[in-house]
Amino acid sequence: SRIVESPRPPPVAQAIAPQESAAADRPESGGAHCPTGDWKSKLVIHHIDVGQGDSTFFRTPSGTTILVDGGPPGSQSAIFLVLKNCYKLNGLDYVILTHFHDDHYGGLPQILDEFKVRIGIYDPGDTALNRKQLTSNGILTYKAKANETHKRSIPKFGESAILTNDEVHFDVVAVGGHVRGKEGNYASYSDPNSYSIAMAVHYGTFDYFIGGDLTGGGSGKSNVESQIADLVGDVDILRANHHGSKTSNNLLFVKTLQPEQVIISVGDGRKNNSYHLPNGEVITRLLSQSSILNIYQTEKGE
Repeated sequence: SRIVESPRPPPVAQAIAPQESAAADRPESGGAHCPTGDWKSKLVIHHIDVGQGDSTFFRTPSGTTILVDGGPPGSQSAIFLVLKNCYKLNGLDYVILTHFHDDHYGGLPQILDEFKVRIGIYDPGDTALNRKQLTSNGILTYKAKANETHKRSIPKFGESAILTNDEVHFDVVAVGGHVRGKEGNYASYSDPNSYSIAMAVHYGTFDYFIGGDLTGGGSGKSNVESQIADLVGDVDILRANHHGSKTSNNLLFVKTLQPEQVIISVGDGRKNNSYHLPNGEVITRLLSQSSILNIYQTEKGE
């Protein structure tokens, strides 16, 4: 795994993107691309390779654990491998589903069976579901599992939704098309991506952004990215929205965030044939920014 260290002074973070291998696995990792060194005293951000989908694990220095998204159906084994082999977990403090697409919720029913959630399960809520999704077997299964815990809810804006007992702060800036501190709803009822939960993560001078498949106006989609850009501000690492799709990662958003490192969660081969991700125009846009030093992908993409 490639370990991307914050270029600024401590406190530091380790961000892991499996495709860019740097032989960082511990012998007991079983190929899970585990962090190395004194990682327990750091903020660890683990970008799990789930193919064409999304799953990101956070562990703060105090041991607070957060899983954001559960990958596509069948990807739970890859997530189990990371959580159990690298971090020896049998439970999680928080689980977050950014939005209701199966490449993000597909593995969550099995994850909720395997790992006890101690504090909260967050998603955009039932009002974010369109008519077709209301009868989706996959969504119904996720909802049933999440509701059984009595810990499912919509996260509040700001830093109160996720509490870490240390200096890591998770700032919810968008959820369900609503934006912190702004009136109205910027989502499109027909596009679940625009309802994505988006967060800025702050740890001392280190800043990171993750926003699921949040849309930025490309291909005629709703432009939620521009509404949150000023709330997020400059970051060290950008988890590219929507797997590097042209619906997202607009120029204003990228220019405002000025990331040094970009992570793209993407599949390759047949898993990506119908999506052709990351989009070439988006990669060109990212490479044109002088702030960006590296772009890492969980798989090769196209």
